[in-house]
Amino acid sequence: MNSGASVWHRYGVLRLAGARLLDDRDRGAVRVVLDADPVATCMVAARVELAGLDPWRLGGEMWAFGSRLDGLCFSGANLVPLHGGRQALRSFADRARRHGRGCSSIVGRAELVLPLWHDLSGHWTRPREVRADQPLMVLSRAGEGRVALLLSDHAWLWTRGFEGGGPQAELLRRMAHWSMKEPELEEEALSGRQQGNDLIIERRTMADQAADVTVTSPSGLPRRCSSPSAGAVPRSPTWSPWGTPSAGSTPYAPATSRPPTFTLTRPRRHPPTGPAPA
Repeated sequence: MNSGASVWHRYGVLRLAGARLLDDRDRGAVRVVLDADPVATCMVAARVELAGLDPWRLGGEMWAFGSRLDGLCFSGANLVPLHGGRQALRSFADRARRHGRGCSSIVGRAELVLPLWHDLSGHWTRPREVRADQPLMVLSRAGEGRVALLLSDHAWLWTRGFEGGGPQAELLRRMAHWSMKEPELEEEALSGRQQGNDLIIERRTMADQAADVTVTSPSGLPRRCSSPSAGAVPRSPTWSPWGTPSAGSTPYAPATSRPPTFTLTRPRRHPPTGPAPA
């Protein structure tokens, strides 16, 4: 069946035959989609990594739109749209209407939640409240100190394993360690390490593009290193500011013409920053 096709049912109303149920055979493709937005999808991604896509173990169903996963939505204790355009959201709303309301809330990025609720609002009961701007976590710096606030009371439910549980222990641990300025959890970091005669430069950032880095050798020779775009795999060979010593040479030989390896990475999954659910 063409998952993006439009069909007519017997009441003459145009419907989208799109949303379908995924299983463990789709796990690899789902992880690619989730990894594209690691902050907003971190809670669902953690459950997928632990339990796969089997609805019984996952604690809900994973719905997809399109043969290439043009849309993705988790349906469990909460309805969580993860990815997709307007057509995909209409398809998820149609499936949710046919299945009946089985969730307590619709949460996720506001640009996904609000259109989905618009399609469901005439069929589901009136909500207690519609919050278009409700961050899951707020992090801030105050002078030399830091503040972290988790705006959810579901940690005790995750601990009890409700609907498959959640990554609350790791989330709370990383919040505390970020507050104590653990270097591994810094969202902006620059480091260098020696690997044989090579210098490996690594920058971690939340930005799509990082500033260039200037490396100065012991002889005083500067060398500018351009950063790749986020997610790019550097293919240039590594570079040694000391060169490769040969017989009779000093360890501070002139630098070679090879550029240093510059790797731009994102913070690890489940960073101490959270999505902004509606």
